[in-house]
Amino acid sequence: MTKEVAIDSAEARLSAKPSPASTAVSHEGGRGQGRGGRGGLRGLSSVLGQLGKKSKLGTLEKSKLDWDRYKKDEGIEGELQKYNKGREG
Repeated sequence: MTKEVAIDSAEARLSAKPSPASTAVSHEGGRGQGRGGRGGLRGLSSVLGQLGKKSKLGTLEKSKLDWDRYKKDEGIEGELQKYNKGREG
C-alpha cells in the first residue's frame, strides 16, 4: 500500500530522511568533489607530507618489539613455545 503526499508537506520531509551515506556527502557541501576539485590536491599533499615522517611507535608495539628482540638474543624462543604448549603455560 502506498500513500501519496505533497512534496512540501511535513510528512514527505519525515519519510524522505537522507541515508547515512548521503549525509556524509552532503556535509562536504560539494567542495573538492569530482574532477579538478581541490579535494584531490589536499589529499595528495597530505599523503606527500606523511611520506617524510617517521611513523610513531606506540607503547604496546615498542614492548612487543623489545620482547621479541630479547627472546631472540637470549635464544629462549623454543623453550617458551615448548612451555606454552604444556599444561603450565
